[in-house]
Amino acid sequence: MYKDKVIDPAGYILIRVNREMNEIELAHCSHEHTILNGIKGKTAEEVYATAIKMGMITALEYAAYVGAELKKAEHALRYNTDYLQE
Repeated sequence: MYKDKVIDPAGYILIRVNREMNEIELAHCSHEHTILNGIKGKTAEEVYATAIKMGMITALEYAAYVGAELKKAEHALRYNTDYLQE
C-alpha cells in the first residue's frame, strides 16, 4: 500500500484497465478534481513515457508510484485479473 503519499504540483493520476479496448487508461487531474488530459496505451512503458513527456508528472517520488501502478495495471490487463489503484 502507498502510505507516504507525495503531492505532485502537476496534479494527480487516475489509472484504469479498459478490457474492451485492451488498453491501460490514465487520466491527469487537477487538484480541484478536473480531468486535464488522458492517455491510452497497451503497455505501462508507453503510457508512462507519454505522461512524463506531457508534464503530467513532475515529482520523482510520485513518478515512481505511477510507474508501479501502471505495471500493476498492465499485469491485470495481460492476465485478466482485477486492478485497483492504491
